[in-house]
Amino acid sequence: MGGGKMGLMDFTKGSVSISTEKDRYVLGEKVTVAVRLNVNTQFEARGFKARLNAFRMVTRSHGMGRSRRSHTEKEILFTDEAELEKPGMLKESAEYNVNFNIPKNPDLVSKPGFLGFIGGIKIEWEVEAKVDIEGGLDINASKKLNVTE
Repeated sequence: MGGGKMGLMDFTKGSVSISTEKDRYVLGEKVTVAVRLNVNTQFEARGFKARLNAFRMVTRSHGMGRSRRSHTEKEILFTDEAELEKPGMLKESAEYNVNFNIPKNPDLVSKPGFLGFIGGIKIEWEVEAKVDIEGGLDINASKKLNVTE
């Protein structure tokens, strides 16, 4: 698969990489994802999953005056998940292919605001893959997608 390839996240146990056929999609289109798991040493995992997410970053404020604090968090608007491996021992490297369908929902694309940016809504799309490791650092990778109407 050519197109958009995302970097590797290397850890001692292994690494995950993601590639897609292309970087730009429209609502209702199918996304074909190739996920590569490289295992350096066998390890116990609580599962290996791939996801397609639509999200927006939201800043929330708390408190008043000098004690006012704010933080930014990811608000998930849509997610679809595929299980690549069940919980158990991961012993060898493997490649997985998975398909996701982007819903045909116009509320899931960015909207320009006044003058193109004031008050607009920025919705981001990504595919991600994660090996859930109990008591250790998860092994994961993600890739941004450009989705339009």
